[in-house]
Amino acid sequence: MAIRRINTLGKVSGKIGNTVTRIRYGKEVIYSKPKSVNISYSPKAVAGRTKFSFTVKLACLVNSDPELSAIWKNSKIAGTNAYQKIIKYNSKLTSANGLTTRNIITPRGIDTIRNSLTLDSRQIILKSVFDRLVINCLTSISILLFLYSEKENELLLIRSKDIRGIEDNSVQGTISLDELDREKISRYKKAVILSSFTFEKDNSGSINWSTTIPFDIGLETILG
Repeated sequence: MAIRRINTLGKVSGKIGNTVTRIRYGKEVIYSKPKSVNISYSPKAVAGRTKFSFTVKLACLVNSDPELSAIWKNSKIAGTNAYQKIIKYNSKLTSANGLTTRNIITPRGIDTIRNSLTLDSRQIILKSVFDRLVINCLTSISILLFLYSEKENELLLIRSKDIRGIEDNSVQGTISLDELDREKISRYKKAVILSSFTFEKDNSGSINWSTTIPFDIGLETILG
């Protein structure tokens, strides 16, 4: 890359020989003309691009949520920003067919001992038992659904503050499904569900979170 400082022809933008000139912030910047790239259509290459595409969609959706984005930003995972951290960690966990129960929406956090999920046409209920006391500082629940059938798939992220402690370290989070959510879910046969609770850390206003809680479920019998 180079910057052209004097040009008797005036400002130039476009291809000249083996270079490309573009105007950037009022200056003419010269780039080497990109060489043609041969795109491989081997099964391995196609699968790799498909996996990356699914990972990018996951990263975009999770990073679009301010609370989840802040969690990734403040995590100790290597990366310059939340978006890159999500991609870097999840890229090795995604399959060519889509998201898996190994993918995550939050980095490693407070672990759970037991988890159960109930999904019907009105709501999603997640019950979890934690390995430490968290009941007094609950703030929200996040659930990401990777909905899929043989030819179609879709991502859906839903959050709720409807959470409560049941007993000891048991927590229940409830997400009510609106008409649009129900319509989307009803179009698919299966779902990978990635969920997480968030908490206020030590009443300080800073956020803590649970390790991602995954499920792989069939939707046909649940939603009719």
